[in-house]
Amino acid sequence: MPGYQVLGFSGSWLDDDAIHCRAMGMPDRGLLYIRHTPLATTGDTINDYPVAVRIKAYSGEPLISDSLKLFYRGKSGQYQALPLLPTAVPDSFQGFIPAQTAEPRSAITLRRPIIPAAWRPILLSVKRGLIPST
Repeated sequence: MPGYQVLGFSGSWLDDDAIHCRAMGMPDRGLLYIRHTPLATTGDTINDYPVAVRIKAYSGEPLISDSLKLFYRGKSGQYQALPLLPTAVPDSFQGFIPAQTAEPRSAITLRRPIIPAAWRPILLSVKRGLIPST
């Protein structure tokens, strides 16, 4: 893995032991923290989509402004890159994904999370005339 030094360890390893269990509390002092909230909706075909990002370099090194980019993929399937611009809030940046045209209904792909059947929501449809009046 580029940028990492691989070290060998010996000791009292168990059959079900794993290095990540022992090393998960080790800090990365050069951590680059990136946080953003996924877009709540993508049905707007007129307005651009604002994307707010917080980027903090715990290494103490300055961020390289022309390397701060927002990547998105539209109908073309190819990734596009846009600049992330600083805001008035420290370590905060914003980019705007251009409004996307609507796809024909036949081109829409629906993906659901894979969850156990017992956890799936139950849809209930009540039709007029099926409930006896009192």
